[in-house]
Amino acid sequence: MRRTVRRAATAVLAVAALAALWEGYKALGPADGWSVGATRLLPRTSDLAMPHTWDVLARLGRPVTGGGTPRSSGSRSRAPQGGP
Repeated sequence: MRRTVRRAATAVLAVAALAALWEGYKALGPADGWSVGATRLLPRTSDLAMPHTWDVLARLGRPVTGGGTPRSSGSRSRAPQGGP
């Protein structure tokens, strides 16, 4: 039981550390990201490229929206089921 609690606490701390790094880079990183030549090594820090962690968490409960039309499931072919 102690081992399970320790693993859970470690996982929570790891996620919190990643969120802190994300927010720290968003606050202190360059607006256009960091590039070497034509290769972008670190992302831009705009709200579109890097939303705040609380915005991401808030969106988890919302339904997915999009402008496209849903695909028909009947257009795919399936392998025959059953035996010989």
